[in-house]
Amino acid sequence: KYFDSGFGIYSGDTINVKIKFSKEIAPFIKERIWHKKQKITENKDGSVLLELPVNSLSEIKKMVLSYGKNAIVIEPLKLKQMIKTEIIEMFEKY
Repeated sequence: KYFDSGFGIYSGDTINVKIKFSKEIAPFIKERIWHKKQKITENKDGSVLLELPVNSLSEIKKMVLSYGKNAIVIEPLKLKQMIKTEIIEMFEKY
């Protein structure tokens, strides 16, 4: 029950997240149960939209970054900004 409210190991208030995944990895996204309240929508171009509640933007940020160019945050804006900041900081190091 502790983990039922949102994705991952944190608890507390939930934030609804929408992430678009490319058609190249869509099959892997569709086959996994990320959360019992998840919603996966298949798009005409073969990509998928994953919607789920999370309790920690930091935790979902790590998941999104692990998919690199194949994942695009749609909502919330704060998560989108966190990803952008991380990418910029990485770019500056390379």
